[in-house]
Amino acid sequence: MRLLQFFKPLLLIALIAISGLSYAQYTGGIEDGYTLSSINQVKCNTVVYSNIYTGGIEDGYASLSINQVKCDTVVYSNVYTGGIEDGYASLSINQVKCDTVVYSNVYTGGIEDGYASLSINQVKCDTVVYSNIYTGGIEDGYASLSINQVKCDTVVYSNIYTGGVEDGYASLSINQVKCDTIAYSDIYIGGIEDGHAMIEMLTACTPFAEFEADKLEICEGDTINYTDLSSGMPTSWAWTFNGGNPSNSTEQNPSVTYNTAGTYSVTLFITSDKGNSTITKTDYILVKPVPAIPVIAASGATTFCDGDSVLLTCNTAYNSYLWSNGDTTQNSYVYTSGSHTVRAIAANGCFSESNTIEVNVLNNPKPTVFVNGPSPSCIGDTLVLTSSLANSYNWMPSGSTAQSITVTSSGTHWISATYANGCSRISDPVSINFGSTPVKPTITALGSLNFCEGDSVILQSSPAPGYLWYPDSQATQSVAIYTSGTYYVGAV
Repeated sequence: MRLLQFFKPLLLIALIAISGLSYAQYTGGIEDGYTLSSINQVKCNTVVYSNIYTGGIEDGYASLSINQVKCDTVVYSNVYTGGIEDGYASLSINQVKCDTVVYSNVYTGGIEDGYASLSINQVKCDTVVYSNIYTGGIEDGYASLSINQVKCDTVVYSNIYTGGVEDGYASLSINQVKCDTIAYSDIYIGGIEDGHAMIEMLTACTPFAEFEADKLEICEGDTINYTDLSSGMPTSWAWTFNGGNPSNSTEQNPSVTYNTAGTYSVTLFITSDKGNSTITKTDYILVKPVPAIPVIAASGATTFCDGDSVLLTCNTAYNSYLWSNGDTTQNSYVYTSGSHTVRAIAANGCFSESNTIEVNVLNNPKPTVFVNGPSPSCIGDTLVLTSSLANSYNWMPSGSTAQSITVTSSGTHWISATYANGCSRISDPVSINFGSTPVKPTITALGSLNFCEGDSVILQSSPAPGYLWYPDSQATQSVAIYTSGTYYVGAV
């Protein structure tokens, strides 16, 4: 085929991050003409193509390349690629990581020794839909259509026709690799009047084994959850877990426990109605050793009265510790009831749990001393000290064993109360202070006690620590009297 390139116009359109695009595109090479067009979109929301024509006529050459990368929705309708009378037409359409791609009415035809080539490819697209796709080579013409998907979730084909007429040649190649769901309907292959038609379809996706583990490094005794990531709709799974329990599984997503330290490989073999696949990940899992089980011992009785304690000691030195009460040292003082353990942690992060020691702390409340009597108290007064309820009592310093004692002199008193469970506890000290009785005061009138209404007289007490006049309750040494009556003063 001759490709005489006397005239070479070039059209290049590049679009990045555009919300919505719509195209009607024609690329044509006529009578030895040469036309090359390229349209590209990157990160576009919606791209719509309608009435796209690429034609090479009478030795003309036409090439159109359309590409989208990470676009949400791409729609093509009425796409035609034709090479007529030795003309050459080439159309390449590609999508990478697009969400939805829809093709309708796609035609590739080579007429009278013309050559037409259409290549459509999707990589990692979610949904791809094809309808009304025709590839035809007429009168020695050659038409080639190649459609390919790699790692697409859903691919749907309907009304696909490949025909070679009157020595024409038509070729259709459809391939999927690692696609989840494939659907074909109404596919026709025809060779008419010595025409040749060929369709090659790799359908339903040959299975590819793949998996992942939720953890790659664990400690002895831990469990790993495996997830099957295989493509091609496998129908059976055969796992091999070196060093694992179980060592084999036919579940799709098994869980495996590793009890012995080491590095282990994992193999997955899958089958489907289209074949089988296997994958081995060598030295995939690292199982680290756990430290020796620690033993803890108590340095005294584990049943004791509230206010006391017991010392628990871990028998072996480890990298670090975590006691059930939050302590992080090799030894731990325990003051409360409960089950007490220690977690011994090795340098690799793995740990072992110790034996359990039960501690029982007996109730032993601090007794309270109640004081009954006048306040403030003076010499000659009597106070009664009473303890809160207990099984037995021992007052100090008197040595009395009664619940209550009578106090008539100043001093400090406390009690040791013993309860029915045998626990004893001493109260807070109570200080008693009896004040001395002051000298009886005398009153001196600074003026006549008989006076006319409107006058007054000053009454003055003899010196004392404090004063309290009756009946008007004044607290000064002297008071002014304006009315008749009887007046007293108390020395406080």
